[in-house]
Amino acid sequence: LTIQCRNCRTTKPFPVNPGMGGAQLPRKCDRVPLNTDEQPCPLDPYQILPDKSICIDQQTLKLQESPDMVPTGEMPRHMLLTVDRYLADRLIPGVRATIIGIYSIFGDKNKTTTAVAIRSPYLRVLGIQRDATGPGRSKNI
Repeated sequence: LTIQCRNCRTTKPFPVNPGMGGAQLPRKCDRVPLNTDEQPCPLDPYQILPDKSICIDQQTLKLQESPDMVPTGEMPRHMLLTVDRYLADRLIPGVRATIIGIYSIFGDKNKTTTAVAIRSPYLRVLGIQRDATGPGRSKNI
């Protein structure tokens, strides 16, 4: 991202980590005043400049355990996945795949706040292998 102070118009690059962590903009402008008469910038001065930022493709998927591997009477387990760059838009719903990735956690902001921090697991995908053989699969994936 590229961010700019609304007060002094100073711009700077702002790196964003991959995954579901999100980005926290700085609360204060780090520009040094040129003279003693100059007022410091107010709190939360930064805005994002979308035209000067570099964006990447990112997608959130839900991986479900294969239904034929689940014992009778139980529900299949599932897990959130994040894919980015060239791995985005490689899978469609219902396709069986083998996923390789990094097991990570993120703070779930949608849950109600309690005394205990609630973390949700997800998988940062590094590789995808689509299964093209077996019943119900097509070789034209």
